[in-house]
Amino acid sequence: MPEPSSENKPEEANLFSSEEANSLEDLPVSDVNFKENEDALIIKKSKKSEVENSLDDTEEVKIYRGKGSDNKNADATYGELIEELDSNGIRKESNDTEGLNLGVDIASSVDLPIGLVLEPLYQKEKSTFKVKAVGFIAVSLFVLIIFLLWGGKNSTGHLLKPLVPIEEENTADTELRVRDTLKKFFGVTKKEELYGVIRKGDSVSDRLADYYSRNEFSVPRLKSIDSVLKFEDPSNFWIANITVQDDIRARSVILEDSDSGFLVDWEEFVRYSSMNWEDFIDNKNLETINFRVRATLDVNSGFAFPDREKWICVRIDDWKSEDILFGYVDASTKLSQRIQKFLYDEWQKDCILRLQFPKDPKGGVNQVHIVDLINESWVEFD
Repeated sequence: MPEPSSENKPEEANLFSSEEANSLEDLPVSDVNFKENEDALIIKKSKKSEVENSLDDTEEVKIYRGKGSDNKNADATYGELIEELDSNGIRKESNDTEGLNLGVDIASSVDLPIGLVLEPLYQKEKSTFKVKAVGFIAVSLFVLIIFLLWGGKNSTGHLLKPLVPIEEENTADTELRVRDTLKKFFGVTKKEELYGVIRKGDSVSDRLADYYSRNEFSVPRLKSIDSVLKFEDPSNFWIANITVQDDIRARSVILEDSDSGFLVDWEEFVRYSSMNWEDFIDNKNLETINFRVRATLDVNSGFAFPDREKWICVRIDDWKSEDILFGYVDASTKLSQRIQKFLYDEWQKDCILRLQFPKDPKGGVNQVHIVDLINESWVEFD
């Protein structure tokens, strides 16, 4: 075959713009021997000035993948075989194919290039789609997180808040703030609203969640505020006697006057314990539990604590349960002296006792051991 003129010689085709070419120059180059790589991309462009009747008036570009033939003339001949335009602009096969053995499987030939493939351009498009998909997912997650955080801030911002104290406040102003907090406390419809108007809001959150996991959430409706009195000691605490629409209508509420306003002592109001009184009695486990109870000195002898000289007996009842226990403490201990001094000539003194059923009750079904006197009231002052 005659040698092509300098104008028709195959030359490398640049498929990228100048900017893309510059950006690709910085990429790491794989040390690949294209002569031994059958999947190498081979791109050739023919300048055929004699083709003037092309349908789209474009130059012909040869793009194929595979190992090039060792025979350059065979490559050129095969390139002409792929596609030509006749003088009428109609595609036809070249008659030069007679010189080639087309019975051989081209895909398995090591001497001929394989196929017309635009895979690099397709991969670039796939990669762009993946990047867009990942970007969309990232943006969606970011928006979701912002929404949740903003929602949490809004919920916190809408917590009930008491009236804050004012300068040179008189008694009427103070009582107004007490009544405002009480109305808000007894007007809650969700337990989360309590955090804004109760003492130790952050530290009591676990206890609040624990209590309402065992008890139905219920706050009685406030019917009237009958009186508001100030403690002598500590002086920043107040007690309000109220009437509510509940089984026990006459109630009292303890409030602490803080910088953020009057806060209700929720633990005192519900008589919080880590176990319900009835469950403690029914299970009779050996765990020590703190209970807000009413206590009175007694002389009852128990099967597990029969010696009156050795044991001090205390009658113990829950504030609203009919189940009564008898607690015993060793008379020779300092704890016994504290309890006797605290309960001397008193009837149903409010206190917090740490109780435990004895390992060997000896038939005493309602007898417990008093492990400690935790607090001499239902209110734990800081």
